[in-house]
Amino acid sequence: MFEDDAAVPFDDLEEGLELSGFFAPQKMNPIGRIFWLFPELNATAFARRLNIPQPLFAAYVNGSKKPSAARRKMISDELHRIGRELAGAV
Repeated sequence: MFEDDAAVPFDDLEEGLELSGFFAPQKMNPIGRIFWLFPELNATAFARRLNIPQPLFAAYVNGSKKPSAARRKMISDELHRIGRELAGAV
């Protein structure tokens, strides 16, 4: 398949078109965006870490459900915690 930054050349254009723009969701919720930008994050494992049912967290990621403000803060705090753990591990 194509690499993320692969461009398709067109003879009549001065530039190629970036393929990633064709596959990127047009409007994405903040939680979904994190997991789309960082595919190495496992949403199922993240849900387990927060003790959130995986189907509910999947609904947050895909935008079919919106978490409460308290739940959004919990998710954000946990993402920051993971970042600090990763930074301290190297």
